Amino acid sequence: MTEIQRTNIDFAKNFLELIGPRVGNGTGIQGTLTDGELGALYHIVQEWLIEHDLPESVVESLGEVS
Repeated sequence: MTEIQRTNIDFAKNFLELIGPRVGNGTGIQGTLTDGELGALYHIVQEWLIEHDLPESVVESLGEVS
């Protein structure tokens, strides 16, 4: 596992701890992400999409948003 992957995993765990209770009780969440956090989230989602063999159009759409 690379250092970036470890960092992404740590970020994802912290993010889930933050939003889990809010999403679970239906209140939702609004917050601000730093460029680094946004980049980590982007890479996590991108890797997940690729690993789960989603259509190329979904992966391309993700690139357009970034």
